[in-house]
Amino acid sequence: MAAEPGIFETIYTLRSLRRFKPDPVPREAIHKVIEAATKAPSAS
Repeated sequence: MAAEPGIFETIYTLRSLRRFKPDPVPREAIHKVIEAATKAPSAS
């Protein structure tokens, strides 16, 4: 699975969010994030 350009830089450097945009999140983006999370290693 190819990552969007710059996605890893964003993940590694983002610490916290103070403001959120009111724009709705596209359903496809939600599915991609959930898929990535299910494939990520866990500590259990």
